[in-house]
Amino acid sequence: MNSKSSIVYIAIGSNLNNPPFQVKKAIKAINYLPKTNLLSHSSLYKTKPLDFKNHPDYANIVIKISTSLSPVILLKSLKNIEFNHGRVCNERWGSRIIDLDILLYDNLILNSQTLTIPHSQLRFRDFVLLPLLEISPELTLPTGEKLKTIANNNKEIYIINKTTIVYDSSTCSNSFM
Repeated sequence: MNSKSSIVYIAIGSNLNNPPFQVKKAIKAINYLPKTNLLSHSSLYKTKPLDFKNHPDYANIVIKISTSLSPVILLKSLKNIEFNHGRVCNERWGSRIIDLDILLYDNLILNSQTLTIPHSQLRFRDFVLLPLLEISPELTLPTGEKLKTIANNNKEIYIINKTTIVYDSSTCSNSFM
């Protein structure tokens, strides 16, 4: 574990079993990780599936956390949360009960077999770019690119609408879609 706290952005998505509820459960689980604190979250975005497959719409959100977990330990922790929530990987970009992706970890650039930071698809997905821009409008990626510039140049449109939510860590019962 790192001794210093790092700023990390995580994308959360779901399109099965009451997606808004699944997103809230995931936020709660992430907030309970050791040496990890939820700092902020975007609105909830209702989005079409990638490639417009015949799947239900998604609920997507981006959260900002501080953590002392290393990138690899954080990834393992997120995969554990996905597993505990019933995630099954049957199809690339298929329906899923929960999907947790590390988008950015401080100013780290990492390319390994198990983890790529910044996330390799970040620049191509409005359902990641716009929520990220919402919570950190002046963000500059580790590559030196301004998030605003990338978002303005993005041509992929998956967002259907967005809903402002207030995350309450004590409950996951109400729907926000």
